[in-house]
Amino acid sequence: MTTHTEERAPRRRILLTLPELAVGGGPVIALNAIRYLDRARFEPHVLALYPDRTDMVDAFRAEGIDPVVLEHTPGRSIFESPRVARLIRERGIDLLHISGADERRISLYGAFLARVPAVVHIHSEWVHLGARVQPGSPPHVRLRRLALSRFRDEIEHHVACEYLADSPTAAALFEPSVRHPVHVMTQSMAFDAMAEAAAAHDDEAWRAELGLGPGPVAINISRHVPGKGQGRVIRAFAAVRRVVRDAQLVLVGDGEQFAENQRLSAELDVAGAVRFVGLRTDVAHLLAGADVFAFGSTTESFGLVVAEAMAARVAVVAYSLPSITSYAEDGVAALLPAQDDEAGYVDAFTRLMADAALRRRVADGGYRAVADRFPPDAAARSFEAAYDRALGHRAPGAGSRPAAAYRRVAAMASPRRAEDAVRPHR
Repeated sequence: MTTHTEERAPRRRILLTLPELAVGGGPVIALNAIRYLDRARFEPHVLALYPDRTDMVDAFRAEGIDPVVLEHTPGRSIFESPRVARLIRERGIDLLHISGADERRISLYGAFLARVPAVVHIHSEWVHLGARVQPGSPPHVRLRRLALSRFRDEIEHHVACEYLADSPTAAALFEPSVRHPVHVMTQSMAFDAMAEAAAAHDDEAWRAELGLGPGPVAINISRHVPGKGQGRVIRAFAAVRRVVRDAQLVLVGDGEQFAENQRLSAELDVAGAVRFVGLRTDVAHLLAGADVFAFGSTTESFGLVVAEAMAARVAVVAYSLPSITSYAEDGVAALLPAQDDEAGYVDAFTRLMADAALRRRVADGGYRAVADRFPPDAAARSFEAAYDRALGHRAPGAGSRPAAAYRRVAAMASPRRAEDAVRPHR
């Protein structure tokens, strides 16, 4: 009998790039995956752009990751990319996993300079390829944007060898625009954390902490930015209060529309029943005491926080989005009125706040919808499969065709090599 020693494949170093380390879909998805990633096969590293949005740093450190934070200056992507390239070389990175929109250009250019392949993660439904030209722009502005977009798209086409989408909706939107397959990942829910928070929940203390009375509590967890719909939720809540007099609303998150939403609650005379608690990282703790999760977003690639509310057994009311209806059935796992049906949203919101039995039924249905579908290690397995597929490709510059592509794209930027044509931002 012939025996042989099977050689263990080398551990591959992965750099996940994020726009920020604040609570939100991208960082939470990355953290959920890192927690269960096979460390015998993959060594994760994390890079983020903004030094003022780092409230999840400790959560990453708890998983053995010490993130690098780049002091990014918007509009200087091409000047900062060499810093990313240097980090890739210094740490011996084998593959980039680009997780956000803000840092996509910096990361793509950095991967291009360092000649490593990338997995590009699609979190939003906003198309990112092609030129973005405002209507009525002068001809010279249009030409400049077209030239820059062509340069950027060529780099992406030659660096990105794998796309990972949060949902079938996002995948279908992007597939016509890219040259490599788009695979849909399976999300993960932190069921253990939700169960622990529920078991430890002290309702009296929870309400006192948030300044709440004894009535039913709706919660919204999302950044106060355009598209997330807190204004719609506040307007609907004002109508709910006319029926459910002791209803209360907790808004978790910060952002550019925070003050505007505070003013709206005052204008609608519900400020006394609405609590703006700002940015929080203890999502499981906050969900543990809530009766209803009220979501007003107009576009989501997946709706992670909706699924988290379901995992916490909180009844959900949200506008019907394809990404949400892909895992939540209206009337069973959530109440999901049509996007343009504000009266239907108010009715669904009111019924949930007024009827404890309905809340329990919808909450149970929501939990069943996510319990088997999004196990805790699913995101890690999706990431690992994407990394295996991407590392099966040859990195840019590793062969005749990629090397030719590198030279061609570099020549679009300068007659010199692209790495020499840009200087690091000091």
